[in-house]
This record gives sequence, C-alpha cells and structure tokens, in this order.
Amino acid sequence: DVLSVSCAYRAMRLFVLIALALLPATLSMDCYSGKGDNPGIRHGCDIDYDFCYTLEYEDDTPRRGCSLYDQIYCTEEGVTKYRFASSPANLTCCRGELCNNQGL
Repeated sequence: DVLSVSCAYRAMRLFVLIALALLPATLSMDCYSGKGDNPGIRHGCDIDYDFCYTLEYEDDTPRRGCSLYDQIYCTEEGVTKYRFASSPANLTCCRGELCNNQGL
C-alpha cells in the first residue's frame, strides 16, 4: 500500500544520505603528521586531484597540508611551484603511496 512505499522511500533516502556523508572519508588522504605550526590539525585531501605538501620555512618550522587548499601547485614529479613568485626552500609534494614512503 501507499504507507509501505513511503516508508521504503524514506529508508532508501536515508541510506543514500548516510552513504554520501561517508564518501569524502574514503576519497581523501591525511596529509598531516601532527608536527609543525598547528599540531593535531588533520587535513583531508582529495586523493584524485590533490597533493600533500611539506614546506619548511627558514626558521625550520615544517608546515604540512593539502596543495589545493593552500594554493601550492605541485606536479607529478614532485617539483613544485609556490603561489608566490619564487619557490621557497625545502618544498616537497607527494601523493598516495609516495607520502607513506616519505613518512608524511
């Protein structure tokens, strides 16, 4: 009857909403190891389009994050172009397994 169809529709809609809520967690990677200027902050980066970067300033303070979020342009080779004119020292990028190998 109409009531059971309505109930099934609501249940299906709820399931879809829960699945969509969980989706970003499966398609992101954590780029933060808990060191640097904001200990404990974790960045979820888009695993398909984003790179994890590590940037060490002149005072040796490492900063880690997602390249898209922080507008740091990385290439597949790990060579990087910073958002400002010159590229700072000790800027590295990685993606996926490469990040794990670097211990990021």
